[in-house]
Amino acid sequence: MSTIPTARRDLGRRGLRVVIGLGTLALGAGALVGARPAGATSAGSLTVVDSSGQGNLLSSGGSATGFNLIPPVGAACTGDSASGGYRVQSYMVPSTTNPSTLTFDSQGPVNAGGTFPAPLYLAGSGSPWVSNNTAVNTGILPAPSGSFDFSVYSPGQIPAGTYNIGFACSKNGALDKYWNVQLTFTTDVADVPAQVTWTVGSPTPPTTTTTTTVAGTTTTVAGTTTTVAGDTTTTLDPNATTTTSAGLVRTGSSPVPKIFWAFLLLLGGETVVLVGRRIRVHPPKVK
Repeated sequence: MSTIPTARRDLGRRGLRVVIGLGTLALGAGALVGARPAGATSAGSLTVVDSSGQGNLLSSGGSATGFNLIPPVGAACTGDSASGGYRVQSYMVPSTTNPSTLTFDSQGPVNAGGTFPAPLYLAGSGSPWVSNNTAVNTGILPAPSGSFDFSVYSPGQIPAGTYNIGFACSKNGALDKYWNVQLTFTTDVADVPAQVTWTVGSPTPPTTTTTTTVAGTTTTVAGTTTTVAGDTTTTLDPNATTTTSAGLVRTGSSPVPKIFWAFLLLLGGETVVLVGRRIRVHPPKVK
């Protein structure tokens, strides 16, 4: 029997394994590259300070309370206004709107109808802070000429809820990057003129505590306690928030990426070994 068919089969098997290994590596690398997020993303958070110019932190206020927003040190657009056409904008949108989806024109964030999105307005003048020039060459954000407030709004124009407010860089209407902070508004008829007060940050969900004992159960949910000997009764507070997820509870980072990379490295190593190994020619079988 000839040794050539045996050698060809051996070579064919190794070649197939090499192709599979290289193909898997290519697909894995392509998937990871394709998973990169696209579009503008947050460049950092803003700090809310009072209008004194001293950098005093501000945690709450009313519609006529002046405030300033401080970006991180060195915050800058990708290019400048003089040669790159970048402009610095301000915005206010409900928390359900991702700032990364905003576009801008000469009046600020594009408004398709309704009150929001809207720019931030300078206290006193009520002028919108939009289409501002960056520093030349560096693209660093300019400081507003004054503080902001919400006195331009009438009662009912700012519904209670959480809002994203911030600064953004744009070029030809498209968003480049943005800096954001959240304010939570509450209706207050005593406030003048917009009848709202606000606090920095989003509201904290209520805490739920459950205590269980043997031989009679005591269950406490958001401050409500019911005791029944031998049985379990649970009274739910309508203000409590409970989240249930089917399956196992996950803590920490997922091990899947590590397992995937280990598999790719194993295939890559085997591919190198197979490519470098000499082809073995089997001697003819003796009948």
